[in-house]
Amino acid sequence: MTTTHRIALLASLGLATCVHATEVTIAAIDIPGLLEPGQNGAYDRILARVAELTGEKWQLNYLPAKRANAALTAEGSCAIPYDLHHFNEGGTDSKGPLIASAPINVAKVYLFSAPDSTPLGEIPDKPHFIVGVRRGLPYGQDVDHLIASHQERFLFANSEDSNVRMLLSGGIGAMLAFLPDINNYYQLHPGTPALVYDKQRPIVVYKDSVVCPSTPENLRLIDQINNGLTQMRSSGELKKILGQNYIQP
Repeated sequence: MTTTHRIALLASLGLATCVHATEVTIAAIDIPGLLEPGQNGAYDRILARVAELTGEKWQLNYLPAKRANAALTAEGSCAIPYDLHHFNEGGTDSKGPLIASAPINVAKVYLFSAPDSTPLGEIPDKPHFIVGVRRGLPYGQDVDHLIASHQERFLFANSEDSNVRMLLSGGIGAMLAFLPDINNYYQLHPGTPALVYDKQRPIVVYKDSVVCPSTPENLRLIDQINNGLTQMRSSGELKKILGQNYIQP
């Protein structure tokens, strides 16, 4: 091999290494206790462990829910936590096909009402009954369609805290919230009275996953994430890190 050929080969190998090592950006909905800019949330720690097990690299970009939705559907970024089924039902949200990792956890949407009230297993179809929701947070196609077509029945808030305060003050009749998110809210706001919900009747069940546009690079990334999650699930490490955030499917 000539010196020129050797230099060209080394250069090509170096280029391939650089391309392989490029960090993927994953849009992360900022959710206290799960995904936090300080990277102390349960999902943060799980993804960090998956990266350690697989040698992969990615950068989490923490965003409000509405902005994370746009990053996934319009800008071609991977995102977490999402359920691929949510996008497949309508088929119009994303520019192209999407792929998803195995679920990190299950999340369930419940209708929460004030302490000492009657548990609600569905959104009441009553005049003047207002339900609090988080702005930009996806609740599943059916609920999102209901919210979009009957906005007068919903009050949009930027945070869980705003909805809880409105509920406790009587400003709204109920609020939609996820488990495990609400458990983390109680931890951050000790003394908050327990809200009422029907444990047997979730409004929506989500599989919290990493969702990406379907490209060769992302297919490889998802395979690696799945490999790491499989190892963690088998060893019990996944459930241990989730702790109180673990939700039984």
